[in-house]
Amino acid sequence: MTKKEPDTLVTIFSSTQAWEARLAQAALESAGIDAFVEDENLAQANWLYAGAIGGVKVRVRAEDEARAEELLAEVRRAHQHTRRCPACGSEDIRRGKLPALLLVGSYLLLGVPLLFLAPRYQCRQCGHAWKEGEGEGSKEE
Repeated sequence: MTKKEPDTLVTIFSSTQAWEARLAQAALESAGIDAFVEDENLAQANWLYAGAIGGVKVRVRAEDEARAEELLAEVRRAHQHTRRCPACGSEDIRRGKLPALLLVGSYLLLGVPLLFLAPRYQCRQCGHAWKEGEGEGSKEE
């Protein structure tokens, strides 16, 4: 690995959306790491070019690179929403589909398909079934 100059800036995050880069910058600066956003105005003025220029980039000093990458990975993990079975905690779940007959029947009778019904989930490990927003449901064997 080559030694980097102390004032060298390295890119640690890139996005086609300026607001995502600003959120990353805010997270880094709240931890005391100086972060700089590049190409924000170009990406906003010519949004079709955002992918061609590598997106809006967040850069930090070379000596802060490892700490900044660790912090951004921690932020991603904290905001990642993973659905888990309320009975056993497994992430191996499937989303149940509404029966086609119910959707077609509601459309024919009411003129509106019942798409707003809460989806059902079932754990593939323990068989526990529940609706969105419910903490507990019936165990189906």
